[in-house]
Amino acid sequence: MTENRISDIATSAAALYDGGWRADDRDRLITEYDLTVEDADAICEALHDIEEDNDSSEDEDLLGVQHDRVERATEIAAAIRSMDTWDHDLCTELCELAGLEDEWEAADGDTFESILYKAADVFGVELI
Repeated sequence: MTENRISDIATSAAALYDGGWRADDRDRLITEYDLTVEDADAICEALHDIEEDNDSSEDEDLLGVQHDRVERATEIAAAIRSMDTWDHDLCTELCELAGLEDEWEAADGDTFESILYKAADVFGVELI
């Protein structure tokens, strides 16, 4: 392959990926764009590479977000442990981080602590 053709394949694959095409769409690409088998295979290989790169980037982003949530939950738990009473704002934030906002909003004086402990369990933190 010439350098220009490789560049064209990579550019085409990037544009196709942005348009929702994936490596598994080989036969549809051939039909839709009247591609040769050779060009379709080259584009699909490039699409596959893009998919792998994006999957690992998304995983890294997700891990970063999860790490940030755990770190914040740890900070909140430490702050709650240092207080003599429950801080409503901190408790609300912890429950939101744990995805328990509906349960927290529905909690009353008899049930709020069980929801807080459930939120703490999500992150493996201690509240008392």
